[in-house]
Amino acid sequence: MSGTYDVNRLPGSGNMSASDKRYFYSRENMNKDRGQHQRMIKVILIVFFIILFLCVLHWAKLIKNRKGLDTWLGEYTYSEEFEHNNGESGYWVGYDIIIYKVDSKYYAELRGDGWFLQTKSLAYINGDKSSINIFFKETLPGDSLYGIVERYEEDTLMVTLTQQDGQLYSEWYALRQEHPVLCEDKGKIEGIYFVN
Repeated sequence: MSGTYDVNRLPGSGNMSASDKRYFYSRENMNKDRGQHQRMIKVILIVFFIILFLCVLHWAKLIKNRKGLDTWLGEYTYSEEFEHNNGESGYWVGYDIIIYKVDSKYYAELRGDGWFLQTKSLAYINGDKSSINIFFKETLPGDSLYGIVERYEEDTLMVTLTQQDGQLYSEWYALRQEHPVLCEDKGKIEGIYFVN
């Protein structure tokens, strides 16, 4: 028996009082309500577990990417000497990118030194084990603009580093503005510049 009652089919239902009929009707309504509540709880549980599953997948992907970023920890350098316009003596520029980790977040310190170059910036990193983007965060002490103005707007893409075929390729974005020669190049600047 399902737990619902047809009052007219009960023995002696013709002799039932109005209060008895109300009791049986309210009991039938309670059983319907209980069934609806149980279905609602099942739907809520299913939705909860689907959301939980998606969250676990998302966090697993983030953890995997974070572990991949550990391969980038270290110092990357680039230096080059250029001939002066008068053709006599050359001038030198050098860059260092120092990538480190603090509390599961990845940062880079970018330093530029040389002819008309004295820069030092803090940046943050997004990416994975094969490629990273380095975004400006703030100007650091030691930069010629420190205390005067921020060298770039926060979140400006500075440079992208990519590991490919055992080589380290870089694509210069805002960082090119600091370079005394590359800043004049209007084309895309990418190639093998930095070494580890």
